[in-house]
Amino acid sequence: YFPSVFRSGDVINYITTICTHPDFRGRKLASQLYEFIEKSLPNTVKAECVSTRTWNTNIEHIRLLEKRGYKLTCTLHEDRRDEDGTMLDTVYYCKRTEN
Repeated sequence: YFPSVFRSGDVINYITTICTHPDFRGRKLASQLYEFIEKSLPNTVKAECVSTRTWNTNIEHIRLLEKRGYKLTCTLHEDRRDEDGTMLDTVYYCKRTEN
């Protein structure tokens, strides 16, 4: 249920996970990937929205999403445990890509 972004019948390009090796962070690789998915996908696979998820503790990714205009659409509270047993929220973000 994502009333703030989606409309009934929308098709969504969903990015399940983006991982950048620590040696390559800070080079805007994730930004370039989002830019390509938002603007350069072939029309045969381009959708009205792009959606992704991350953990509530992934502050850098959340900042990137918000800077690109993504909106928080859903939070699954204490949905996952990290390696030390701390409960994390899964947060979903979405952005409309149509003109």
